[in-house]
Amino acid sequence: MLTSSDTNLAKSTTNTPDGGWGWVIVFSSFMIHFIMDGITYSMGDVYLEPMLTNLHFSRAYVSAIFSFLESITLASAPISTVFTNTFGSRTITIVGALLASFGFFLSRWWTNVYYYYLTIGIIGGIGCGLIYLP
Repeated sequence: MLTSSDTNLAKSTTNTPDGGWGWVIVFSSFMIHFIMDGITYSMGDVYLEPMLTNLHFSRAYVSAIFSFLESITLASAPISTVFTNTFGSRTITIVGALLASFGFFLSRWWTNVYYYYLTIGIIGGIGCGLIYLP
């Protein structure tokens, strides 16, 4: 004879420890990398020719903007590691997104290649670096 406790043991239930929130985190991480890598890797393809015509500099000067962006993004990993261990990954990702957005926004005001080095290359690169690691 089966009792009520025996029938409860026969049912197999799967209990996710986080309630499914982990899938939201995985999707968010995918979207962050999709957007950020899309910006950093395709920016040179999209903006190189218009910047060459507007700035009247050689291809080397204008291409260095996008080289700074990617190299500063990857070189800021030690800073991002310290901040992530101190403040948490969510906070640092939000700060990085705000910093990168601010750098890209500032690049709209002037058309000077050296200003682009600062705004897109350094400020945007540090912001993307803070997004990339956490």
